Amino acid sequence: MIGVVVVLILTLGGGSNSSPKDAADSFAAAMSSKDYDKLRTLTCAEDQKEIDDLKKAFDPDEINKQIEKSLGSLPPELQDKMKAMQEAAKNIKLTATVNSVTEKDETHAEAEIAIKLEGVPDELKELMKGDTTNKVPFVKTDAGWVACEKK
Repeated sequence: MIGVVVVLILTLGGGSNSSPKDAADSFAAAMSSKDYDKLRTLTCAEDQKEIDDLKKAFDPDEINKQIEKSLGSLPPELQDKMKAMQEAAKNIKLTATVNSVTEKDETHAEAEIAIKLEGVPDELKELMKGDTTNKVPFVKTDAGWVACEKK
């Protein structure tokens, strides 16, 4: 019975941050599913603005909001092009994968996370680079391991 509960928690997105590896895996899963609220819980308070910035950069709804702000001041032919980009942005898929996790000491670790973008329209490829790999530092807090650049 306990095994079923654990499987349900992990498959339904409960995730964990009791170890650097668990935290990195949960962080990557939240990125892939565009669960920015979960990302915020896996990020130290000092870095949560970066999650908001990430959402603006990769979330189709946020991209669409930015495009909408620009539409009114554009000529009609550019408005049509921007609306087409809005539709295409809805199909962008981000997949984050943990390549490795290195524990530096008892309270610091670093995860190498690969980010792959699929379905980026040609018009947005200049702004949204394809595959990247980032090193994400994690620190141990009272609430578990969290991504944190500032500590």
